[in-house]
Amino acid sequence: MATSAVYRYYRAERAISGDGSTYWVVASDAFELHTEACAYLVGLRSDDRACTTQGTYAGRITLHLSYCTENAVDWSRPAAELLFRDKGTANKIMGSVEEFLTWSALQGWVPASVSSARTAFAASVKRWW
Repeated sequence: MATSAVYRYYRAERAISGDGSTYWVVASDAFELHTEACAYLVGLRSDDRACTTQGTYAGRITLHLSYCTENAVDWSRPAAELLFRDKGTANKIMGSVEEFLTWSALQGWVPASVSSARTAFAASVKRWW
């Protein structure tokens, strides 16, 4: 009998702290926080990004993480060939993922070469449209 792979799907969740502050987190379907994504969202908050912006980025990052886990791709070393529904979706998701990967490279979680290669790919995607 063949064994099936276990995929982790991620989603953006609003978390309310004891003082009533709203934070965005990225959690798996098993309610495990994605440490790096959550740290990135804290960084957005500390940069005074709007709560809605944080939520938007959280949602786009969850798409990336879920895609990677479903396709057995290390989130910190993604392949360039990601599929998107349309031009607007590609630009928005790629922009958010690029910022997340670049920030993660600054933290030492992602090789700098991955971030620079993804940036070059993102530029080529924009030329396609």
